[in-house]
Amino acid sequence: MSSSIYSPDFEDKLHYFELAKKLFNENNISQASLLIESIGDKHPPYLNIYFLKSQCAFSLGDYCKALKYANEGLDKWEINKDSSVDSLLMKIKLLFLRSNVYQALDKKENCERDLEQVKRIVEGQLSKSEVDGNATKSIETELNERMNRIKEEKLENSVNVFIE
Repeated sequence: MSSSIYSPDFEDKLHYFELAKKLFNENNISQASLLIESIGDKHPPYLNIYFLKSQCAFSLGDYCKALKYANEGLDKWEINKDSSVDSLLMKIKLLFLRSNVYQALDKKENCERDLEQVKRIVEGQLSKSEVDGNATKSIETELNERMNRIKEEKLENSVNVFIE
């Protein structure tokens, strides 16, 4: 094939990405992280690469790096503005992951902002798409659980401040 995205370089990167994903799923996070770092981000599936890079860094407790990769992936999404269902679902995954990072960094306002963005996507673009109803329901359930958890934490913090 003459298209440059089907070059051996792309095939190698795709192979390494799949291998890194497998290592991550087998809980071999350090090896997955080393492999995914070696790939770069010049070819598809770059949003998946950013997600896996962020996921590895988060799992290794490197929240600053996890935040960096999630932000880079979301920036790439904004540049391309791909509103296909797969792309929207990846944006949601990146936002959920970034909200986890923010929560780990105790930046609850940022976490809430990301969850509100997920809510807008689900109620807007995703509701108008041909996405499986079970997928939407699953996202909504996770979203509601996370938002409730943050509200509970805020309430606990305000009660603790009041008691002191």
